[in-house]
Amino acid sequence: DYPESMKRVLGDRLPTFTEEEKALVVGSADFFGLNHYGTGWVTNSEDPEWMEIYGVVSEEGFPQAESIWLFGAGWGLRKLLNWVNLRYGNPDIFITEGGWSLPADTAAEAQHDIDRTAYYANYTSEILNSIVEDGVNVKGYFAWSLMDNFEWERGYVERFGVIFNDFAFGTDENTAANQTHQPTAGAQVRTPKDSACWLSQLWQTNALLDPEYQC
Repeated sequence: DYPESMKRVLGDRLPTFTEEEKALVVGSADFFGLNHYGTGWVTNSEDPEWMEIYGVVSEEGFPQAESIWLFGAGWGLRKLLNWVNLRYGNPDIFITEGGWSLPADTAAEAQHDIDRTAYYANYTSEILNSIVEDGVNVKGYFAWSLMDNFEWERGYVERFGVIFNDFAFGTDENTAANQTHQPTAGAQVRTPKDSACWLSQLWQTNALLDPEYQC
């Protein structure tokens, strides 16, 4: 069933479960899938804030990505992994998304993405700490993303990829908006950034590397 705190906030907007449905759902998941990007400080609030959260969020002191919402702190992921581990009885955990956005208009500008590599170095080291020191059962980590792509409401403005994608921007009259700034057919040249080489070495050696590692 839903937590009591969630029921108090959302009330009858939540669907209800029969006892039979509760018995069917409890313990039925094969693993816990967790999307995680950034961390913030939260203080209690008597009034609901964004998304009806009774807390005020601050990111003071954290490094910021290109995205206005993304602030990094690997220890925040470790704390969250421990919370999930305790709350749900040591499940298998797959971190299904995590990444860092940086601006770049050319492959040359994108090449040495030290801030992104540092993000992955910081976060994977904290994942390792959660496994070795805390006993959390993390089974996998998926970096977002393989290459620059369409980022939801941000479109092609923000780049999360570890591979630079030259979108060859031009005019596409079939789009509903931004018709003069759309990817066009052609080579769409893709160039690995240093973060791609760092992650490749991590996967091949199963060892954490200096975040200043370059292709």
